[in-house]
Formats: sequence, C-alpha cells, structure tokens
Amino acid sequence: MRGRERSGLRSNPDPSEKRGGRPDEKAEERIREQVASANRGLEKNLDKTMTVAGFRRKGSNYEREAIVDSTMWATETEKQRIGVYEYFEAPSFDYGVDLSGAAIKDSNTRILEAKVEKA
Repeated sequence: MRGRERSGLRSNPDPSEKRGGRPDEKAEERIREQVASANRGLEKNLDKTMTVAGFRRKGSNYEREAIVDSTMWATETEKQRIGVYEYFEAPSFDYGVDLSGAAIKDSNTRILEAKVEKA
C-alpha cells in the first residue's frame, strides 16, 4: 500500500498542510490581499484626482472653496465637501464544507462532486 500504513493511517501528510495551510485558507488569504491592494490603489487614485480638482484633505473629507457666482460687486463662494474613500471589507468566508485533503481522502467521485458543488 503506497502512501498508507496498514493501520489505515497515512504515512505522508497532506501536501497542502506541508505548505502552510489548506488550499481554501490560502485562497481566502490571497483574496484578502488583493482586496487590500485594490483599496490602497483606489485611495491613492482618488486622492490624486481630488487634489487636481482643487480639494484638500481635511480629516475624513476633501474640501475646497468654490466660486458659485461672481459679479462686478461681489463673489459668492461655497465650501464643498466630499468624503474620503472608505475601504471595502471582504465578507467573511464560509465554505460550508471542509475540502481539506484529510476531509476528502476517502471520498469517492460522487461524494467529491457533491462537496465541491455545495462549496
């Protein structure tokens, strides 16, 4: 019996566990890293766009004084405020089924397909 001992216990650990985590946990971590990177990029681009448009960041807002009317005798302005970018937070992941190597090692094709479909 290759890869198994006679007692039914595996002699070799799950390869994904050797790499430091289950595949679903690693995928979740990659998704969270991508969301964090996208958040940073959007914040940077919004900051650049707002600065070019004459806004300055003040706390949780961008502000500028804009001329809304002008005559020979007076200039009317108003303060414009726009909120800063709020980071998107990925929802928590709940697969509803354990797809780790240990959980599926003795499953047949039909059971595997059902588990994957449920996840």
